[in-house]
Amino acid sequence: LVIFFFFFFDSPDEFINPTWDVDVNIPITKKEYSLLELVEQDSSFLKSSQDPSNLGLIYFGDTQFVSTIKIENQLKLKSLHTNTTHLLGNVKVNVPLPTATNIKVEEWTENVTSGSSQVFPEQEGNVTIDIPGIETVEKIFLEKGELKFVIFNNLPVNITLRGIAIRNKVDKSIIAERSNSVNDWVKIRKFTIDSVSFPELQNVEITNELEYVGTIYSIGSNGEEIIIPNDGGTTILALFDKLVISSATAPLPSQYLEFSNSVSLDDSTQIEHALIKNGSANITVNNNMDVNLHATVNFQNLLDPDQNPFSLNIPLNRNELAKNIEIESLTDWTISSNNPGELTSDLVYTIQVVTDSTGELSTISKNDSISFDFNFGGLSFKSFTGRFKPTTFEINESSFDINYGDFDDQLKFGSIDFKGAKVKLNLQTSADLKFALNGNLSSSNGNESHTITLENILLPSENSTNIDLTELVNGYTNDLPNTFTMAGSGILNPLFETGTISSLDSIFGSMNFEIPLNVGISGASFLDTLSIDLGEVNEDDFERVNYGEITFSVENGIPVGIKFKATVLDSNYNAVLLLPTIYNEKEYLEIPNPQVSSDGEVLQVGLIEQTLQLYNEDVIKFIKNPYMQISFSFATTNAANQNVKFRTSNKINFSVKANASYRANFN
Repeated sequence: LVIFFFFFFDSPDEFINPTWDVDVNIPITKKEYSLLELVEQDSSFLKSSQDPSNLGLIYFGDTQFVSTIKIENQLKLKSLHTNTTHLLGNVKVNVPLPTATNIKVEEWTENVTSGSSQVFPEQEGNVTIDIPGIETVEKIFLEKGELKFVIFNNLPVNITLRGIAIRNKVDKSIIAERSNSVNDWVKIRKFTIDSVSFPELQNVEITNELEYVGTIYSIGSNGEEIIIPNDGGTTILALFDKLVISSATAPLPSQYLEFSNSVSLDDSTQIEHALIKNGSANITVNNNMDVNLHATVNFQNLLDPDQNPFSLNIPLNRNELAKNIEIESLTDWTISSNNPGELTSDLVYTIQVVTDSTGELSTISKNDSISFDFNFGGLSFKSFTGRFKPTTFEINESSFDINYGDFDDQLKFGSIDFKGAKVKLNLQTSADLKFALNGNLSSSNGNESHTITLENILLPSENSTNIDLTELVNGYTNDLPNTFTMAGSGILNPLFETGTISSLDSIFGSMNFEIPLNVGISGASFLDTLSIDLGEVNEDDFERVNYGEITFSVENGIPVGIKFKATVLDSNYNAVLLLPTIYNEKEYLEIPNPQVSSDGEVLQVGLIEQTLQLYNEDVIKFIKNPYMQISFSFATTNAANQNVKFRTSNKINFSVKANASYRANFN
């Protein structure tokens, strides 16, 4: 509406030269103005609705491009860390072939000689003899195992082994034993082989030097003369089996262990294929074993820039701690699932450890260990296919101005109430994933500001997102809001969907503002300055003018009530005459309100023809000065400033004419 006043109070299209006599009629202007012309003259900002339900409704329309929101480093994971410790477990040692021990008959009998022919008397004798242990070790600690004695009686008489004990030679600690009760005796017939077992050796230390301790008994040959073999005696063969060794001191063979584990990427992120933009890796290894070894780490789904699975060989000295391996850049490395279409949330790795077999004496235990500490820091991605966890990121504040032109400069109001104001968010993203926007949209006129909240605006959407701007543009006094600011945060992949996104992707688009002139307004005022052009009137006649009339004729088809007064200005825009004057006995001229429906539509125009009288010098001031400033005040016509609608079909017919009189001088 105000733009209407600004554009259409202008000088007349053509002037009719007055006929001078006693009365001089001076046409000022006469023209029909429609809001359609108003829209056509300022099509850059004023629009008319093409929606059949609001056809011709005038609105302020503007499109502002939103600052591009770049994904860049939003595709990132928090630092990944895991550690794993693996125990050596059962120790392996080289177990040599068993060596037999021979107990000669002379070592436990009296008056019996090998290679003789004699009566073998009843005999009983104690023996303590050395037997081979596990000669390849210095000592082992046996968690469990079995010991079996194979015994060959190379005598022509039966023998009985009583009170058998096997012990370490140095400290005499018992390894295995059988009591000296009848049930535990071992009877072996002449010239036969038998055995005795100790099936449950538990938690014993075994050295490489053992002793057999026991008693050998024979009833003899019952008085008969027999031939004693030249190698007559008892042969014992010790066999160790099913050994579970918890520690050993020995020149050890290679120990081998293999285990698998994984580094969790995140609590929920799942990857099919991701190309790393930035990142680094650090691996720290601790060898808690008294042997040199080699560890090989193989990652199944972490690929180097040549697309080879990452493999790392790490040599470690005995008891070497805190060995550090640094991979300074993982740029262009890839994390990938094993098969297309599958998702993974882990970096899966396998570690193989082989100890060196150098022949050197070492001591190891099943509780010895090797530990690995994996750290992946600063991981961000160039591209990502999979299911990225919902991630919040900040959106930089973006401001833009709306230029109302002279509308805002010339309009002053007490309050203004727009109805149906909205902004259409036409935002898209180049990513194959959705985003949600949250934040604030603020408006300001420099003195006041209003804010509305944006919540979970999902992008992209099939249709534009409409946001009600009513609270943002209403409630201002004196000046309309001309600066709008958007700030807040975004959520990447709020629906936790599977898709593809790149660090080069962005959110982009525009905001279309629509503020319909469906408005309630009160206490508004508007100033406009018009040129007074009287055509070719002879200025000499001005000196004789002593009376004049100015007549305003208005047919108001715009749904506002209008009051106005005028000020005549000289060429320097100084005020020289106020209209109405004091003697007109009114403060302003009032144009009747049109009749408006409850829906804000004009039903019947308002009509007025109002004449102001001027005398003496006031007439001269009016016709001799070039400008007239008109001050309008207006309000919408419904009760309580209810909203009305301004359409391109609304019109004002406005005409101004002047009549001047003077006394003719016939001399």
